[in-house]
Amino acid sequence: MAGQAWVTLIQLLVVPLYIRLLGIEAYGLMGFFFALQATVQILDLGLGAALAREIARRRAVEGGLAHARSLVATVALVYLGMSLLIGMAIVLAAPLFATHVIHAEKLDRNVVDHAVVLMGLIFPVIWGTNLFNATLMGMEKHILVNLLRIATVTASSLGAVLVLWLVSTDLTAFFLWHLLAGALGWMAAGWLAHRALPAGPAQVRVSQLRDLWRFAAGMSAISVGGIVLMQLDKWMLIKLLPLKSYGYYILAAALANALSYMVAALFNSILPRMTMLHARHDNAGLSRLYHSSAQYIAALVFPVATIIALFSEQVLRLWTHDAEVARNAAPIASILVCGTALNGLMIVPYALQLATGQTWIALRLVLLILALFVPAIVLLTLQFGVIGAAVAWLSLNAVYLMTGIALTHAHLLKGHAGKWMLQDVLPAAIAALSTGTLAFALRPMSEGAVVNSCFLAAAAIVALLASGLAGNEPRAWILLNVRKIVLLRNGS
Repeated sequence: MAGQAWVTLIQLLVVPLYIRLLGIEAYGLMGFFFALQATVQILDLGLGAALAREIARRRAVEGGLAHARSLVATVALVYLGMSLLIGMAIVLAAPLFATHVIHAEKLDRNVVDHAVVLMGLIFPVIWGTNLFNATLMGMEKHILVNLLRIATVTASSLGAVLVLWLVSTDLTAFFLWHLLAGALGWMAAGWLAHRALPAGPAQVRVSQLRDLWRFAAGMSAISVGGIVLMQLDKWMLIKLLPLKSYGYYILAAALANALSYMVAALFNSILPRMTMLHARHDNAGLSRLYHSSAQYIAALVFPVATIIALFSEQVLRLWTHDAEVARNAAPIASILVCGTALNGLMIVPYALQLATGQTWIALRLVLLILALFVPAIVLLTLQFGVIGAAVAWLSLNAVYLMTGIALTHAHLLKGHAGKWMLQDVLPAAIAALSTGTLAFALRPMSEGAVVNSCFLAAAAIVALLASGLAGNEPRAWILLNVRKIVLLRNGS
């Protein structure tokens, strides 16, 4: 969580610097890069998630990691080939993107063209790093992964700011620096993955893919539907809106996504452990981990989402130091963060589905939501623009949560849906909403940055504490650490 918090903080801090140094149009182009990056994950074919799960599963069996190096080498070769093809396709299609997809008003078309070419070159680096990170996560080397992410994100983000400030305020310089920093991160991740695996042969064997293909196929289908749902609004808006308006939406989405980044830290931690518990047939341990993780997610998601939703304009003004940007992006951010919070609550049930190999549950959910909401997203975006897209995202996740919990507990941990709602989620939700409502009623009328910063920080801390104390597992953890602090103080 500390590593993810640092990465999120760095990514949030550099956004206003990017906007100030490059302008909102250039930041909108960065948003296009993020959307493109997420969309081409469809072609991952689920191999990254399948590799992490397979390594975790083999760890539960004596001698199961004997051929792990060969497994990683085989998947790495497939990954490299696919990523090179994707990167080449993006490079060749750069003029089409610059002319027919991205509607820049101030940016020169050649600048946009060159930026898209560099995006294509960055993709093999990103994919290679993701593969080695999946290897480390399967080995439960969470600290190594987070230290590497802290180093690479800090170098790429802050380094890009320095390049733009000291060298050139040009998008080409920005993407060239990200390419260099990404390549260094890729090599470091490969070295760490090599050291984490036990000694053994590292030969490319197609037979190693047999253990992955079924789970990978299910993950690939889920990824296709999920990415369509996650990225459809962004692709529609980049086509329908001026790049400036699109930049406001991407800015609001970046604020909302800060919540999902924090949730991802817990997901990455519990998935390998859930996989091991399932492989050992430890159903009692799996149930305990499921409910305790759900309580921690709720205690994190609800207070952060409540504060951001109620004080979105103040947060954006403090973040960007631009009143106009904050005013335009705030309504979008409030809606998006509520949808992201609902999505975050499904992280633990989704981890349970993957750990047990029941990818068909997630696939059915994705297909159902696609059938219901693709028309809604299209219609709402066309009719109401960015607000319509945000409302569609919120509605999508409300249906996804309700249907997903019912379907998950109809087949896995049967009879636990009521406990998930009443004991794991509801207490934290009530505590966060009550605290947030009180904070909103007591909000200062001053627009001073110091006053608002202190007030929002205090409101967030109180909301987090209230939600934590509302859940059994977080409350026990908080009280335990309070006792430790008291004992240390008394001992000193």
